[in-house]
Amino acid sequence: MMPTILWARYFLKAQGYDVTDNIIYQDNQSAILLEKNGKASSSKRTKHIAVRYFFITNRIQMGEAGIEWCPTEDMVADFMTKPLQGSTFTRFRDLIMGAVSMKDMVRKPRGKAVKSGSGVGEL
Repeated sequence: MMPTILWARYFLKAQGYDVTDNIIYQDNQSAILLEKNGKASSSKRTKHIAVRYFFITNRIQMGEAGIEWCPTEDMVADFMTKPLQGSTFTRFRDLIMGAVSMKDMVRKPRGKAVKSGSGVGEL
């Protein structure tokens, strides 16, 4: 996936567009640590990974891409790769079709008390 992202970035720059943010959203915390820190965050289970696979780490350090955590339930890419049902399908379909903006997709944190109009906490 990273070579495709970088190709698109280089292509847009060649066309005269300024690409400032190239963010890859990831829902796996361990993968994020490996991608950001490379061998420094390796353990017994990951020490077998060859240096050539740390291509993403090099690109992040060079500033060509960034990694950010995204909760699994908000992963828009799942619309293309997994069979979704119900409200999750509808939410992602509306986003991809342009019916709602990404700003409208931001959800309230789960399990936190949210103040309602009556001043009583809700879950």
